[in-house]
Amino acid sequence: MEKALMNKQVFLSYAFTDRDLAQTTIRKLQSKGVLKSEALENIDSAQTISFGGDIREGIKERIQKSDIVILIWSKDAARSPWVQYEVGMAQALERPIFIARADKSAPDLPAELNENQIIELDTEPA
Repeated sequence: MEKALMNKQVFLSYAFTDRDLAQTTIRKLQSKGVLKSEALENIDSAQTISFGGDIREGIKERIQKSDIVILIWSKDAARSPWVQYEVGMAQALERPIFIARADKSAPDLPAELNENQIIELDTEPA
């Protein structure tokens, strides 16, 4: 699995309220050797889309350019319509989805996501 994420263009899907959790997750993936430091320049997310643009089209374009999608699963991600859109778009574009379970309080994954690769992370800062 580690080689699957190295040197790939990554789209990071997470709830806006999980910005800190996203940064912690990236550090955890680095410390586990899943992401190399130089791969950080290859990480994109919906948070980088400028205001005024078509957000849905921007998400689609970024996911199309990505080799993989990493979903940071949390209780807020489970409730986020944007995360649901990003995951749906990744599935429609047939991008591999890796799920980082970084929040122990997160609900169970929806059945349609259980077949994806899951990366278990604790929530302690890296």
